Amino acid sequence: MIFLIAIIPALCWGINPLLVGKINGHSENEMFGMGIGDGLIALIFWLFSQPTVTISGVTFGLAMISGAAWAIGQLGQYISYRLLGVSKTMPISTALQLVGTSLIGVLMFGEWGSSNQKILGLLAIMLIVAGSALSAGTSDGRKKGFSCYLPLLMTTIGYWIYSCIPKLVKVDALQLFLPQMLGILIVAVGWAIYHQPTVYRDKQSWQNTLPGILYGIAAFMYILSARSIGVTNAYIIGQLSVVISTLSGLFFLHERTGQQSIVSVATGLLFIFMGCVTTALI
Repeated sequence: MIFLIAIIPALCWGINPLLVGKINGHSENEMFGMGIGDGLIALIFWLFSQPTVTISGVTFGLAMISGAAWAIGQLGQYISYRLLGVSKTMPISTALQLVGTSLIGVLMFGEWGSSNQKILGLLAIMLIVAGSALSAGTSDGRKKGFSCYLPLLMTTIGYWIYSCIPKLVKVDALQLFLPQMLGILIVAVGWAIYHQPTVYRDKQSWQNTLPGILYGIAAFMYILSARSIGVTNAYIIGQLSVVISTLSGLFFLHERTGQQSIVSVATGLLFIFMGCVTTALI
């Protein structure tokens, strides 16, 4: 059952680039819709669960920081979709996130404690990084300058922060979830309105609430799985989203492979899947 919970974020995160690409708005529209959608999901879960509030102000603030950091990471992905394409952004983002979250889980939280677990974990990381490298470069065959990669490189730290904070606080997942989504709501909507004050008038802004709702569901399920199987395992399983998003970029958003053959892409995705399965078995 816990593996099913852990796989839901991968499905939601994988589908979202396709939805965002089909809506075809701007980064401001996407951030606005994401913030509203996440906030709506948080409110629904909170109203239906009605938990007793027991978290401290410090814990509430840390959870908000976690959500705000995630919004920063997602902004980098939205920008990179246009600069690099979905099918190139997602494999690279996966590898970057993996390195950070793995180091955090192992060094800070003592995960993969035994020698065998460390060997299997290292093997999983190698498979996923190799798979991401093989799958990348599938957008249009044109070389990209380093500046095109900067938004993704600079904002990935947001995902690292988001992934580790739930392990720092020992509270009920739902109590942590609402302040996280508030952090996303404030940063995402605030950034969108700051850069485009009339963003709320755009049709694409409200259409992007659907991806935002799916992100909210994924975030809630991620919290549950991270507390059960570890932040590193939960996050790596979530990176199966790269399989869905890369294929959707190629076949539904019509991003071409350029000189890289489809065999290389398929092999890379297979490596990623094998790495995620290996991690789940640790």
